[in-house]
Amino acid sequence: MAGRRRGLLIVSHGSRLGKANEEMFALADAIRRRVKLRFEMVESAFLEFGKPTVEEQIEKLANLGVGEITVFPLFLAGGRHVTMDLPRILREVSSRHPDIRINQTIHLGAIDGLKDLIVQEIG
Repeated sequence: MAGRRRGLLIVSHGSRLGKANEEMFALADAIRRRVKLRFEMVESAFLEFGKPTVEEQIEKLANLGVGEITVFPLFLAGGRHVTMDLPRILREVSSRHPDIRINQTIHLGAIDGLKDLIVQEIG
C-alpha cells in the first residue's frame, strides 16, 4: 500500500510553445509554496503538446510514495478533455495503482469565484 503522502497534479492542455508550458511549471511552483501544509508534492502535467504527461506525473508521484493524488484540471470549459479524456486517463492509471486514491476536482471555469476574480482584474 502506498504511503499517506498527498500530491496535487495541475493538468493543463499543453502547448507547442515551450514558453507557454513553462508558465504552467511556474504556476505549480507558486501553488506549491501556498499549499505545502496540505500537499507534500505539487506537479504540472499536460494532456497534449507538452511533457510531462498526466500518466508520467502520476507514475512519478506513485514512485515517491504518494497515496492520494488530487487532480485539478486547469481548463476554462468542461469540454472533452475535462469530461472524457482526463477521466479516462485517470481510470487507466488507477487500474495500475489501486492503492492510490486519485480524485479529479472541478475544472477552473466551474469555480464560482472565478467570475469575481475576472471582474476584479478588469476593474
